[in-house]
Amino acid sequence: MQTTLIINLVLLVICVPITVYVCFRATRVIVHGILTYMFPQKIITVTLKGPNGTVKKQFSVSSNQELVQAILEDRVVDNETR
Repeated sequence: MQTTLIINLVLLVICVPITVYVCFRATRVIVHGILTYMFPQKIITVTLKGPNGTVKKQFSVSSNQELVQAILEDRVVDNETR
């Protein structure tokens, strides 16, 4: 009886933290997947006509503010397309 109690306590001390950790990680992965599916990252394609022809560029932005910042910092139009 004493041995069974010790074995149960040892298993409890070892298995509970592992189970909690695995469940926490699984929940985190599932929630991240659901949020990524519901709110995907925005990909914006910009088509520019320049002397070298038509150039398409894709930008991956997470908000409209990030797109405005990319335009203001002149990352959308480079020297080749001007």
